[in-house]
Order: sequence, then structure tokens, then C-alpha cells
Amino acid sequence: MDAKTKYHKILKENNLSATQFRINVLSEIDNAGHPVSRNELMIKLGPKTDRVTLYRNLQGLCEANIIENVDPE
Repeated sequence: MDAKTKYHKILKENNLSATQFRINVLSEIDNAGHPVSRNELMIKLGPKTDRVTLYRNLQGLCEANIIENVDPE
């Protein structure tokens, strides 16, 4: 199974639309190999990435328990 199919399946299993943006976000997080900050994701996703769209998608992915929010102490 290729990565895009894997992310699509994860999103659908959690009743989320498998948008290209969400797939890209999951791909960047998965490929990072370490916790990734919102700012790092903004850079990796490119200059046309809308900050609010990213934050809302991250929140939705957290609420669906697909990703975990790890706050630094």
C-alpha cells in the first residue's frame, strides 16, 4: 500500500474527508521521524499554506486521535 492510500484510509476510517491538504500534513508528520511543530509544518508545506487552515486541520486530526498534540514543558 502506498503512502497516499494509507493516509486516505486512515482519514476515511475516522470519518474525515481525505483532502490533499490533510494527506500532505500526515505525510510530513509521518516522514519527520520526530515531533513536528506547527511552524516546521508551515515551512515544509510551503509559502502558500494558510496558517488557520493548518491549525484547524491539526486540531481535527488530534480530535480524531490520528495525531497527538505534544506540548513542550
